[in-house]
Amino acid sequence: MEVSNVDYSVIVSICVVGFHHERGTEVEWYYPPNAALSEEIILDVSVLAMPDQAHLNQKDYSYFRTGELYAVACFFQIESSKVKDQTDQIKRSAVQKSVVILSREPFYGAIRFLLEGATKAYFEQGYFTDRKILCESFERIKAKFKETKDTSDFIYLGVSFKKFINRFGRNALVLFRLLWLEKRIIFYGVPVGNVCESVMALVSLMPNLLDSMIDSAQIDEDIKYNLPLQIFDQCYLAPYVALQQIDLLVQMNSFLVGSSNLLFTNGIVPADVIVTLD
Repeated sequence: MEVSNVDYSVIVSICVVGFHHERGTEVEWYYPPNAALSEEIILDVSVLAMPDQAHLNQKDYSYFRTGELYAVACFFQIESSKVKDQTDQIKRSAVQKSVVILSREPFYGAIRFLLEGATKAYFEQGYFTDRKILCESFERIKAKFKETKDTSDFIYLGVSFKKFINRFGRNALVLFRLLWLEKRIIFYGVPVGNVCESVMALVSLMPNLLDSMIDSAQIDEDIKYNLPLQIFDQCYLAPYVALQQIDLLVQMNSFLVGSSNLLFTNGIVPADVIVTLD
């Protein structure tokens, strides 16, 4: 196991990822201290929580995977002059940070709705070393999922089929067929939140497939509709990926992923179709 917790809860940890002018993106803090996040998870979070081209927007969000965990990252940036606890590390005109929730289930939209308010409040207070707001938010979010007996609907919160159909029109059916045929599909665009939404909406068109956002070897038989056909034998699903995951994608015969790095549109990863969002 990559995470060791005494209390086996859906919500594992909350993290803050910042941009250091010399070291780049890094996990600055996480809670609770006994979450015991592995080095692999910390590295993944530091890279994926600050999406490529995120600086083009004042705020954004992303959904991604790290090991056996699922992550929701809410990104904000503010002018350096508005930061009240100034340090000598602030060398740029804007401060960029992401607040991340790690969970054991892909409740992306449900967690984002709860996390966005906490992230905004954390930025508005102007004191980044005061993380009391985040600790309290973590406990509330953790309790929310612990107190709810039926969490099956959480996985579909924030998934908008209407927006997906309006965005792609007749091509929505084409994308559905490509997914069914286990093609290699890349969604590209900025802001990355729109990319993640599109990936999740397409996955949601397949009944119960959202529940299978794990490695293909672990997909349960019920995800395969209990049919004799071996559907989705080798399909890797991830709402957002970065350049560091290229080696993983190259090994996959089928995938559905999102990215905001332009290199993914230039053939750096073999793909059957690249969907560019305006």
